[in-house]
Amino acid sequence: MTQEQFARAFGFSLGAVRDWEQMRSRPDAGTRALLQVIDFDPETVRRALEAPRRAGRRK
Repeated sequence: MTQEQFARAFGFSLGAVRDWEQMRSRPDAGTRALLQVIDFDPETVRRALEAPRRAGRRK
């Protein structure tokens, strides 16, 4: 997965992902926790992030 795909899939800015990978900055504690969950089970996180979008379309 490219940085752009990762950022889009999980709601991060591309700039932030680049900065983290190039060690120019560190994600805050909440973001680090989310990154650990993504590492553990990315498909579940993807489905969870898509659920509100799908629900919004039904209205």
